Parts: sequence; structure tokens; C-alpha cells
Amino acid sequence: MDDLSIMMKPQTVLIGVILLILGLIAGYFIAITTVKPEVIVTGQPVVVFDMLGRQITFKEAPQRIVSLGPAITETLFALGLGEKVVGVDEYSNYPPELLEMKEKGDVLIVGGYWTPDPEKILACEPDLVIAEIKAHAKIREKLEELGLRVVFIKGGGASNVEEIYEDIGLISRIFALENKARSLIDDIKSKIQEKTSLLAERNASRVRVFALLSPPAWGLWTAGGDTYINDLIELSGGENIMSRYSGYGQASYEEVIEKDPEVIILTIMGEPEEARKIIHEIINSPLNATTAVKNMRIYVLIGEADDIFCRPGPRVTKAIEILSKIIHPEIFGAIQRPDVISAIEISG
Repeated sequence: MDDLSIMMKPQTVLIGVILLILGLIAGYFIAITTVKPEVIVTGQPVVVFDMLGRQITFKEAPQRIVSLGPAITETLFALGLGEKVVGVDEYSNYPPELLEMKEKGDVLIVGGYWTPDPEKILACEPDLVIAEIKAHAKIREKLEELGLRVVFIKGGGASNVEEIYEDIGLISRIFALENKARSLIDDIKSKIQEKTSLLAERNASRVRVFALLSPPAWGLWTAGGDTYINDLIELSGGENIMSRYSGYGQASYEEVIEKDPEVIILTIMGEPEEARKIIHEIINSPLNATTAVKNMRIYVLIGEADDIFCRPGPRVTKAIEILSKIIHPEIFGAIQRPDVISAIEISG
């Protein structure tokens, strides 16, 4: 390291000896603090601060992990920690090897995303539980009463892509996998940059987008400007028509019509037939006054596409790939996925 290099002319033998000794001592401490991040030095505890600001010390890397959210689970596997996962929430379904682990009984289901069961978590005998601030802070005390070590991250509650990077970094530090995390983050940034650079190169105009998070019959639930979905829309060359609002909430038909979206994107946990029914519902609703409906630019994300879109995690680049094709097909090509149902498809 340049800032620690000793480049001095010795004035006396005594000073030279002293400097040599100091150099050896410094070299010793540098050696034990600049080991490869993937290696945990014996006797050197790892200290992290989770997203609740709590200081947590690990004397050794955890070997049995319970994940309480799909975004957490996907991050663990992306960092190469899948073999340490022993419990997950019922919605964790990616990557494919996780499904195999669940079928074999190597990974247990510990409850719903919003309703994890502390006793089932305890039965997994984990030495680390990774939870989300927004979804699981309410059960923190119960988990700690059971003697469970819990680290909170943003996970599914992340507000933007940067917070995905923070989650990846936090988990990696626990396991001394900083190099792996850096490589993963760099890969995500590079792929996002490819999309945004092409949009800039083509001087693409922002397309007005309305994101619906449930069937219209449930109300026009949508995402505001400080949300992960808003970040996805903007990175994909769109403009969230509800960006002036904060968080998630209901919009009125009057305001949506006034904002006149050019594209409507809806995400549901359903089958293709249900998606088609919802498209017909939108076409026959007051939203038929919008440019999006007039041009049949309505898209319903189901199955894997729905998961990718709604989970702030390592698959964020796939979410942007899907959205960029929906929003700017003239640049990225038309979206062609069986889990993305379009109004044009069913009208043709």
C-alpha cells in the first residue's frame, strides 16, 4: 500500500533499526487485516450493523440460515450461500435448486411472508435469521426471546436499486464474501448501464407509465415516486405518472385519466386466463379514455415475470429487461414471454 510505504534515508543506525522494527510490526498487522474477503481469519470476529442500526458480532460464519423473504433468499443464492439455507418463507421459489432442496426436505417452510412462525423458525435450528425491516420488525422481540440471532435488511422493502446493493453488501460482510458481492453488484450495474446508455444514445423520450399492483376491482393500487417500482420504470425509460406521491396507495380514475398513461402495467399472482379477464376489465372501465387503452398497450405480468418485477434483488436486471421491452419496443424489441399477457395479444 503506497500510503504505508517507508521511503526514508536512515540518519543513524538506531533510527534505522527502529524503523525496521516498526515496519515489521506494521507489516504484520497489514497482513492480518488485508486477507482475501472470502476467508474469515480465525479469532477475528466480524462486526456488522444491520438496517435497524444494531451492531451484531459474528465470531464465525453462520452455517444454518433461515430467510424470511423471497428477495433475501435470491440474494443468498446469488452470493453462493444456498447450501447454508435451511428455512424459507412460503413464497421463496427461486432459484430452481431451492425447489429441489424443498422437495428433499433439506429446506423447510417457516410460514408466510407477512406471517412467519417463530416456532417453525426455531425448529430449523438456525444460527442466523435474515428478516426484512418492514415485514418482520414486529416479531423481532419474539425471535430474540427464542435466542435467535436476527439480521434485518431492506429486502422486499427496498425503495430503489441502491438499497439492493446495500443488502448484498451487508450479507456479504457477515460471510466475508465482499469480493463476490462486488462482482455481483458490478455485473448488475453494467447490465443496467447498457440499457440506460442505449436509451440516451437513441434520445428516447420518457413514456408515461401507470403501474397497477392489483386488479382494478380492488382499487387502483399503485406505486409512488419513492418506491422500487418507480426506480424500475425510470431506469427502463418510463415516467411513473404517480411519482409525485409517496409509498404505495390508491389512485383515482379521474387523476389517472388526467395523467393519460401511454402504457399500463399490471402485476398479479394469477393464471393467463385471469390476466385476460383483467385486461378486458380495464378496456371496459373509465381507463378506456387513456392513450394506453386506445393503443392497446396494456400488459399483465404473471408467474415468474410477476416475481421478477416485485422482488428487489439480484434479478433486477431481468425486471428492467422486461420493462424496457414493454416501454420501448422500438429500441429493445417487443416483449415475448408467456408470463407477460398483452392486450394486443388477446385482441389479435
